Amino acid sequence: LQTMCGCSSQLTELKACPNALYQSVAEMELQILDGLCSPCGLALGKLAIGSTCMKHDASGEGKMLLETLCGSECHADACSVLADCADGQVSGGMISPAQVAE
Repeated sequence: LQTMCGCSSQLTELKACPNALYQSVAEMELQILDGLCSPCGLALGKLAIGSTCMKHDASGEGKMLLETLCGSECHADACSVLADCADGQVSGGMISPAQVAE
């Protein structure tokens, strides 16, 4: 995620191109990065990337492994999500406040 978040300046440059398609793609990507690169998005990404904290099915859909969230490998990342995604500041609409509370 940190690597992707470092691309915003290049996307901003692309948005300044005269081609409308490039402008549109750059705007869409900047909106996605805005959520992913927020404190909440980074916390969710760190938690989701840890295979001990999430289980992914064949489609790539992931579910939190609730039984592991309090374990030594997931606890700090789970707490970061709760802290960084509080008060409705939830990663660009990628996850609802209700899901964080759950």
